[in-house]
Amino acid sequence: MGERDHKYIKQITLCRIEEIEGLKTYLTMEQVMHELGLSEMSLKKYIRQCGLTVYNRMIPRYAIELAKDSVYGILMQKEYQDKKLKTQTQEEYLLEIEERIAEYEEVFLGGFGELYGHLTDEELDLMDEGMKIKGRKDLIEELREIQSRIGE
Repeated sequence: MGERDHKYIKQITLCRIEEIEGLKTYLTMEQVMHELGLSEMSLKKYIRQCGLTVYNRMIPRYAIELAKDSVYGILMQKEYQDKKLKTQTQEEYLLEIEERIAEYEEVFLGGFGELYGHLTDEELDLMDEGMKIKGRKDLIEELREIQSRIGE
């Protein structure tokens, strides 16, 4: 960004030039987790949902500043998800679901069937982690449906 860009950003944001320069810096994943109050897994999920660009485990400060504002954070997610829906292949979507299931298995220390397959939806509703577990169940069902459509 040049001086003209800085003046424009200063005009519309009321930020000082020094603050604008600071927004061009990068934060480590650990710094971002601390600033946003997120665990590593939650940060990775947020990065995936918003399409944030990560360079060698570093994230641009401007993206984090935007993420702190709930309206901009939601807009970033919506814009990225809309773009992804238009361009993502079925195979890419399948891979994404498999990655999300693997994340769940890491957190819950096992496969869904062996841990929760015997429980009904009503029983899952009564559990503290019921929503997360049902989300995992939905992912597995979606994975099976896509695999059957593409013949895997």
